[in-house]
Amino acid sequence: MDDLLVIYDDIAFEEEHADAIYKYTGDMEEIIEAGSVIIWEWPGSGITFFTFEIFEEDNVWISRAYTDAAGLEWGYISFYGRGGWVCISDPMNYDLPVTDPMPAPAPWVSETSHTDIGTAEKSGSPVILIVIIVAALVAGTVLLIKLLYDPKKRRA
Repeated sequence: MDDLLVIYDDIAFEEEHADAIYKYTGDMEEIIEAGSVIIWEWPGSGITFFTFEIFEEDNVWISRAYTDAAGLEWGYISFYGRGGWVCISDPMNYDLPVTDPMPAPAPWVSETSHTDIGTAEKSGSPVILIVIIVAALVAGTVLLIKLLYDPKKRRA
């Protein structure tokens, strides 16, 4: 686990900029008029995924938005179970400024403390309780089978 690296992605972007992301209240008119949009990994990343053609009858919407340091408004567009960031201000410009580039991968740091279960004290651990419960269930099942099952009684 010490060798794991965290790679920055759109989720990390949204966590880092959570205070600046807001509910989008605009309409889709400009996006639909553009006919197609460039889907970016996150606002200002400089990384494009693909160009998505949009038609008026498509079921697409922008749920949240973000305005970057250059004053460009970005929206998270959802379409056909997928999603990505689109520059609402300039949806088909591949030459947008890179304002938030991907940082270098960083070492992973656990948010919880590690407990080695191999060194846990057996008498105080719940393992014994689990073993007792399982043994009681097995014994109860065997007892019920012996009481309820009579091979001599056959249903006609």
